[in-house]
Amino acid sequence: MEKTKPGVMVYFSVLEAFPLMTNAEKGILFEAILRFARDEQEPEFGEKRNLKMVWHLIRPGLVADNKRYYDVTARRKYAAYVRWSKKRGQIVRDYDEWVEHGGLEGERTYLDAEDALA
Repeated sequence: MEKTKPGVMVYFSVLEAFPLMTNAEKGILFEAILRFARDEQEPEFGEKRNLKMVWHLIRPGLVADNKRYYDVTARRKYAAYVRWSKKRGQIVRDYDEWVEHGGLEGERTYLDAEDALA
């Protein structure tokens, strides 16, 4: 079973947009942040222009945080692989070869930043 990250980083800069939104919109935005960070689920804001505008500013940070988290997770898994391979006297593949040969098979690595920001 794939392990997902435990949470999401929300920056204080989001507070600057709060005076423009109702409490209901703030709740919708918060849920959108959580769902996107966990499931990469794009929010549907309908005609809510304030939310669309704020989302446009928040989304790149969420994508970068997801990428950073999954990159660090992958590097830690590789470090464990190296440790165990050396302990067993096995040949250690370099990181790219390890990934190519299924080192992260079934694992979520990160959003493709170019596709995600398109």
